[in-house]
Amino acid sequence: KWSDLVGIAAEKFKSWKDVDFVQEVALFTDLPVFVVNDATAACHAEHLYGRGKEFRDYAYFFIGSFIGGGVALNGTVLEGNQGNAGALGSMRTTGPLGESQQLIDVASLHLLEARLVEARAGRRQAVFVTGDIGMGKTSLLRAFGRRHAAEELEDRLHFAWGQCVARQDEGEPFSAFLDALDRLARREDPGQLLDVLRRSAPTWLAQLPWLLRPGEADELRRSLGPVSTPRMLREFCGAAESLARDLPLALLLEDLQWGDPATVDLIGALTERAEPARLLLLASYRPVDAAMLEHPIAPLRRRLEQRGAACELPLEPLS
Repeated sequence: KWSDLVGIAAEKFKSWKDVDFVQEVALFTDLPVFVVNDATAACHAEHLYGRGKEFRDYAYFFIGSFIGGGVALNGTVLEGNQGNAGALGSMRTTGPLGESQQLIDVASLHLLEARLVEARAGRRQAVFVTGDIGMGKTSLLRAFGRRHAAEELEDRLHFAWGQCVARQDEGEPFSAFLDALDRLARREDPGQLLDVLRRSAPTWLAQLPWLLRPGEADELRRSLGPVSTPRMLREFCGAAESLARDLPLALLLEDLQWGDPATVDLIGALTERAEPARLLLLASYRPVDAAMLEHPIAPLRRRLEQRGAACELPLEPLS
């Protein structure tokens, strides 16, 4: 049911059926008003101004919050009696475990939205978006981030984006998470993050000296003493949970086939902790590259999936 998919009470959802959108819009414009399915409208635009002009017959896929489409035959976009002739999201496809499911469940932002709903309720979530280079992993995840990180949104969230980079050695431990914290502090008011790191994760604060006053970073490092990986794991988990109390925290980590071992360990620690937290981890990697490098990210993903702590969203070429 659509009401279940978008998380709205069935009665409230049904109330929209009685709204005359043409009449409502006509109240504030003298222009002609038409109601067209959104994906069909996009197909019309592609047909008139895009590559649709090159073909007489084709199927047009529109991928957004959900997946839809349009159908063109003999140079004409078909709308159908109900206006949704290109409802391609209902097509059956095969899921990652061989199960039959609708295309809408595997090829749209809806899957990420559903996981966010769970995370907002305090059930920490992890989604691994996998696929070869050029399959749209980055576009999908960043579109999701832009959708929810805007300052003016009432239901916005903290959105921290980090990226792994190919190196000859293992690189700096926790590099993707440090990158994510750095970007978060630069795009939001760093005051809240600074307070959380002071209380819960001083070893991480020492890695971001630009947040501190002159001389304070050296003083902090001297006070910390020996810093171990288990301590940094524990501190980051506590800091992330504290930060997520006022707004949910979404961590987007890209290209984990190049991630250092400490980054992979922290993904496991964040995902497997039993305490409720409004955390959403979105991670992307290339399975072929990860297998060639014998990288630990794929075994971690499988372990988390077996425990019900994560899911995979594989992006594959259209046949």
